[in-house]
Amino acid sequence: MMRNIIKNCLMASLALCPLLGFAAEGGGPRFKIQKGYLDGDSVKAKMTVVLDDVKLKEQTLLVLTPSLEADNSGRVYEFPPIYIGRHNALVQYKRQAKKLDRGVKPLAVVRRHNGKPQEVEVILAAPYSTWMADAAVKVDERARGCAGCDLGEDNYDVAQRLFGDPYTPQYQLAYIEPKVEMNKVRNERFAAHFAFTVSNSTLMRSYRNNKVELDRVDSITNSILMNKDLKVSDISIDGYASPEGNEKTNLDLSKNRAQALVKYLVDKYKLPVNMFHVQGHGEDWNGLLQLVKNSEMEWKNDALTIINNYNGKMRKEKLVAVHEGLPYRFLLLNFYPLLRRTEYTLKYSVKDFNLEEAKAYMGTKPHLLSLNEMYMVANSYPAGSKERNEVFRTAASIYPNDPVSMANLAAMKISEGSVDNSIENLLKGASTHPQAINSLAVLYAKKGNWEKAKELFKQVADMPEAQNNMKEMQKVLESIGL
Repeated sequence: MMRNIIKNCLMASLALCPLLGFAAEGGGPRFKIQKGYLDGDSVKAKMTVVLDDVKLKEQTLLVLTPSLEADNSGRVYEFPPIYIGRHNALVQYKRQAKKLDRGVKPLAVVRRHNGKPQEVEVILAAPYSTWMADAAVKVDERARGCAGCDLGEDNYDVAQRLFGDPYTPQYQLAYIEPKVEMNKVRNERFAAHFAFTVSNSTLMRSYRNNKVELDRVDSITNSILMNKDLKVSDISIDGYASPEGNEKTNLDLSKNRAQALVKYLVDKYKLPVNMFHVQGHGEDWNGLLQLVKNSEMEWKNDALTIINNYNGKMRKEKLVAVHEGLPYRFLLLNFYPLLRRTEYTLKYSVKDFNLEEAKAYMGTKPHLLSLNEMYMVANSYPAGSKERNEVFRTAASIYPNDPVSMANLAAMKISEGSVDNSIENLLKGASTHPQAINSLAVLYAKKGNWEKAKELFKQVADMPEAQNNMKEMQKVLESIGL
């Protein structure tokens, strides 16, 4: 008995919900769409659904769901559906509307009259986001039977871009010409680790590694003293000692050992004694602190606590005693030799260079060039060339704290196609320069922040580059329907 009831129900269901495709006697819908446009904070587009070839069975409900899809980012925005059916299908839809719509009002509910021309116009509207400028318009099609069963599905590519193909702008960037450096003065600082016998300040070339260290001093000194484009005016010698033994003795040793280098340079290069400024700094606790901080030594925190919280004789005694002297022996062997050093700084003036001289130094000693001279070298190369861009990169590395070098680096990066967020930070320090404001506006335009870009272009509207860029941006907006 039960088997017959199930069989009869199944046959009734099949009779009401045929398994033939919804459009077996005709074709599918066709779509026409107008170019998208902005309306306040929303993007809108009028889409027309042409139903002329669609023939539906009485119980078939056609569900069309439009969407925006960006292939490059995978983002999707789905619009409410469009329901299309004949009389019986729409009656069935109304019974199930709450379940089908889930609180979202459909774009349209349309009764189809088979065999007659019929078009449905709907407005696709969504909160605007910049990715939608590159989004394609697609429609997902599903056919539902009387019992809610799926009868088939299809997908339609309506438009490759909601806004059509965008205009490719030719934005113009302007670089800031740095001020001329009136007095080109440079300071170069070096360190030498000479070896001395205990409690002695005599600098002996043949002792331990001193020959290597002195050869290095000679190489550096010669390269500066013998350069006809440089004029040395001052040499500072600073001596440092490691913090073992007597503090007063270490202070005297650091000064006397610094004087040993002065004697060497005076004797060898016949330099006047009054050119030198000598200072002994004694025990270099600050240097030790940094070495310990940057190390992975065992008992590092204990050593730092002692160095930071004690002074004088007590600090030394604590270091020697902690953990049975093991940390102290490590410091004595690995760090104290690095603290015993003589630092020497050569101060010199640099002549002004013409273009050919500046180009020669650009490849060997760019730090001798002023920022203005680097700008001169950059402008000798074609715009956008590898050589020109490399000069701006070098200038930024030599002058990392100069707002002009940072702003020019930012402009160069933008010209290469970069829209990295760090570029905005490069421009902040030069915000009083019109060229930097123009660069920032171009950056915003490239990122789709049209209002901010427009505001900045207006701030520097007297610049030919900004005038061009405003027109170029407007062409972009028109091409995407904004």
